[in-house]
Amino acid sequence: MVGWVRRTRTLLDELVGLPRDDDWQRLHILAVLARFETDHAGSTTLLSRHEFAALLTSGARDTRARVAAGNGSLLVAPLGELSHVGLRLVALLGVTDDVVPGSSAAVPDAVDVGDCAPDPRERRLSQLLDRARTAEKVVIVRQWFSERTNDEVPPPSAITWLLDQLGTAPSPVPHPPTATSEANFRVPEPQETAHPGFDVAALRGALARRSAVRSASDRTHRRRQARRRPLPGPSSQQVSVAQLAGFLRDPAAAFLRSCVGITQYDDPAVTDTMPLLLRGLEGWAVKSALLEALKRDLPVDDVERRLRESETLPPQLIGKAAFDAARGDVEMLWGAARGHWQRDVTDHTVDLTFDLGPLGAVRLVDGVRCRGGQVVALTPSKGDDKLIEPWIGALALTAAGLPTEALLHRFVWSYGADITDQRLVPALTQEAALTQLGHLARAWAVGYHRLLPVPVDAALRFVADATRGRLDQAQWRGVPGFRHQKWKEPGRAWPLFYDQEVRDLFDDELVDTDPDGTGQPHPFGAWAVTLYTPLGGVL
Repeated sequence: MVGWVRRTRTLLDELVGLPRDDDWQRLHILAVLARFETDHAGSTTLLSRHEFAALLTSGARDTRARVAAGNGSLLVAPLGELSHVGLRLVALLGVTDDVVPGSSAAVPDAVDVGDCAPDPRERRLSQLLDRARTAEKVVIVRQWFSERTNDEVPPPSAITWLLDQLGTAPSPVPHPPTATSEANFRVPEPQETAHPGFDVAALRGALARRSAVRSASDRTHRRRQARRRPLPGPSSQQVSVAQLAGFLRDPAAAFLRSCVGITQYDDPAVTDTMPLLLRGLEGWAVKSALLEALKRDLPVDDVERRLRESETLPPQLIGKAAFDAARGDVEMLWGAARGHWQRDVTDHTVDLTFDLGPLGAVRLVDGVRCRGGQVVALTPSKGDDKLIEPWIGALALTAAGLPTEALLHRFVWSYGADITDQRLVPALTQEAALTQLGHLARAWAVGYHRLLPVPVDAALRFVADATRGRLDQAQWRGVPGFRHQKWKEPGRAWPLFYDQEVRDLFDDELVDTDPDGTGQPHPFGAWAVTLYTPLGGVL
């Protein structure tokens, strides 16, 4: 032993250029060697190189303090440790189905040894049960609501199995979403089981949140100013069905064009990038061209040739595959809609005037085409707003004394693929159609001078939920966008007036031009119910 200690010291003395931050390691090894020399002085035991290396490695480790478990201290231990210690209270954290893997969970390169291989799921479930049985009380902390949809999350199967094995019924205790929520520190009512929190830092945060005054952002000021702009005197205006539908699809863009002179269009640009996939507008353009060819009974090969000449399609065989896939989708849509589209065509002219009092009069003049007595529309798009134009056409004919239904054929996304969808809007009575068109005309007259706070996709979802009695304010929060289930397409104009929060739709107060008698305390709900109630049961 002494010889190995001397040789190691010689090697350490020859070690030069050691960084200052690593010098503590050399001093630590020298202290261990000094202890070895003192403890083994006069010993004649012979050690091999490997034996001395193992002894030096074990001696260089710091000894740990004795774990104080079971005496009232708070201890965090992984699953499977301290199973011999009886504890009064055990909190199980992070018990999910991912933590307790399925029976097929195995190391990818493991050798198949049949039934002799240990089952990690059975082992972890057994450890979970042993840990729970050693305690007088068990607290299971799990996720209660989804962080994306705010829907209730079912308990993991591992927790359900554990409760079945323990043979006890749990007592769920819901908690506020954040540590600084006021519900953590309210004095509990007699019927409540919760207790006030004792987190001092969280209490200070809750007090700071209560005392903080939420200042309106620049977008909020801009939106409220745009909703209170002065109105002009009475005037006569004329509008067509397409113009009225285009306004309803994006009232914010129409307001910017009429009052500010801003047109939000992309400038023409030339690019030498050739697409490899048909996504977004490129895929929609190809499907639209194919659908127009089928409606006009034109050769589909001419469409492919024209798209290749304009470099809309990807090159060579990649483009051929993309075109064939788009062609298959469009032919599926055309197959579902051909019977309605090829019926007898009749053209009608509508000329209706609506007296709006102080706003003047709006005259709706246009021609509406019916196929088999219905206003039929085909689109390769998926949005609910594509139903608005045929619906307005059918309303105009009904108001003119010819009851007409609106029919839309479109795509919807279902389980990773596009499938065809058909929506039929039944005809109203003539009086109801005149009243509904009057609401639309009033929105047109107001929206070109004041901001109409009613995004079409969010309004249609709001009306659909209200019609079915499933309106949940908890779902109307979060960042608008394609991931949000209520406001998927904010577009370009609405972000100029709204922050990145969906619940801002409900923050404004009613003004004199907003509809009354709807039962809605905010202008978004009032306009949505007034404009789109007949579509609530169709979407």
